[in-house]
Amino acid sequence: MFEKEADCPGAAAHIYDDVRERHSMDAHEIEDIAKRAYHFWEQRGRPMGSPGLDWSRAEREEDIAKLAYHFWEQRGRPMGSAEVDWSRAESELENRRHVLPPLLAVALGPGWSE
Repeated sequence: MFEKEADCPGAAAHIYDDVRERHSMDAHEIEDIAKRAYHFWEQRGRPMGSPGLDWSRAEREEDIAKLAYHFWEQRGRPMGSAEVDWSRAESELENRRHVLPPLLAVALGPGWSE
């Protein structure tokens, strides 16, 4: 979708580069996230401002999709049950989101605050 920063519309260009640097994703994965983010932005009525919300939502959905696929493969790739794995992946990632900050606080020791 976007080969270089100049191809990205507006403020999305810097997010595209940031995603590329922070994650070990190939161009295809980043393109999928960009397409999802654009779709979410359109759903919100194309508001002006930072596209960060849409990029975060798209990245989260990508993470859910990858984990759901992993769960589906573990279950032997049964047909017609995608919602089971999707729901499990959503729950797993939500649990990680709530568990990780307290674990970091313990690891960082006294005096750490959010």
